[in-house]
Amino acid sequence: MTIALAYNVSVDGHVISYEVRPDTQNLAKKNLERVGLASRVDFKLRDIAEGLDETDADAFFLDVPNPFDYISQVRASLKPGGFFCSLLPTVNQVELLLTALRRGTICLYRSMRSVGSILPNRNRRAFAPRTAWWHIPAF
Repeated sequence: MTIALAYNVSVDGHVISYEVRPDTQNLAKKNLERVGLASRVDFKLRDIAEGLDETDADAFFLDVPNPFDYISQVRASLKPGGFFCSLLPTVNQVELLLTALRRGTICLYRSMRSVGSILPNRNRRAFAPRTAWWHIPAF
């Protein structure tokens, strides 16, 4: 995900990545260096539950299974009118996130459902469709 964000940010833009696991952070750094995008990303080794350094971010992408637990950190880091995005696989998680957004006084939000199917494998056995939820709230 960090590669996609770094690729799409403007040349003057920057991505800040928080990670709690050093091995995961090192892998992300190596991958970014391999594709030539390492200069667009700052890495921080810290749990976001401890807070974020940024207070004027244009956008915030939260790739954790429980984004609803971090709405106060997100709100404090985004500038007014900033965008927040989270990907969630279950309706239950979506419901918890929307409830947290309402409690966090995030006034505009949208939930989009994206459904995709995995193609049959070589043995011609089909797999069930998988569903991903995209959340693009803004305030």
